[in-house]
Amino acid sequence: MKRVIDTKDDVSYYKELDCFLNRFNDAHTNLFDYPDSGYEETDYPNYGTKYIGGKYYFIKYKKDCPYSDPDLLGAEIVEIDGLPTEQYVEKFVLPYLTGSTLKYRLNQAGRLLLNGLEGSSICGKAICRDGKMKTFNIIRNGEAIRKNDDVWLPEDEYSFHTSKAVTLNWKDDIAFLNIRRFIPESVCNDIDKAMAEINARQCRGVIIDLRGNGGGRTDVAWRLQMYHTSRYNTLFWRSDKNKLRLWPLTR
Repeated sequence: MKRVIDTKDDVSYYKELDCFLNRFNDAHTNLFDYPDSGYEETDYPNYGTKYIGGKYYFIKYKKDCPYSDPDLLGAEIVEIDGLPTEQYVEKFVLPYLTGSTLKYRLNQAGRLLLNGLEGSSICGKAICRDGKMKTFNIIRNGEAIRKNDDVWLPEDEYSFHTSKAVTLNWKDDIAFLNIRRFIPESVCNDIDKAMAEINARQCRGVIIDLRGNGGGRTDVAWRLQMYHTSRYNTLFWRSDKNKLRLWPLTR
């Protein structure tokens, strides 16, 4: 409480609260709603980053942005603001992230690695795919200059528009249902279609794979839950009244 009271501005105040909530080690203890003077001042650069195998990489960039550098695609980020990347993450990123496991927080750190005060810049060094070291100086204004028709490269699994949220595969009479995210709301329709096919096939069992699912809208998660709770599970009954076996694979 003393540290919160001693903060000098609203941004510092909310960062201190985030640092406190981090101690709960819980994925659902978060500060979601900030006032206008809080985290609305935060922005991201025109690059995407990811934590992979203990290291941090540039994985995408915004097309046609005048200062996007395609040579950074795939580069390992080894230094940020004069610190080795691991030290920067430990000092400036992880203390403000909530989650139930270190792995989850590291993955979040990989996604939010270069975020910061809107309009500010962040510099560092990266080892490109050709082995050469390259310096970068990036402006955090991705949201400030965002357009509805923005294109990110490469157009791959990281884009909501190019990756399927729900896939259904079969092995004999067992259904393998993979749900990668619960966003956007149209994923409800994808879940409905998959469940309708499962019901039509009269399969022996269903495996629901949520590994790697980053979450999303609660309504979409409820749509999935609707199909395998006792109140709504009509799709999980055979005509002979023998209930299907359901094997969930959680994160």
